[in-house]
Amino acid sequence: MRLNIPLIRFNEVFKVLITCKLNEGESVCNHVQRMYKYVEHLRWLNLNADEELAIDIVLNSFPSFYDHFI
Repeated sequence: MRLNIPLIRFNEVFKVLITCKLNEGESVCNHVQRMYKYVEHLRWLNLNADEELAIDIVLNSFPSFYDHFI
């Protein structure tokens, strides 16, 4: 049963990471820092997230308003 605990944590953190979106009025800096914490948490759980994938997930979390910056 103990082996399932990291899996549950992984699933929870990964779900939050890929569904996280920049909220209207939220600081981009704060948002990126929050996303970075999720990526670091996944690394702590021994998921060596590819840097390019992490960047793509963060960029995907921005609303379409930011498309011309990406």
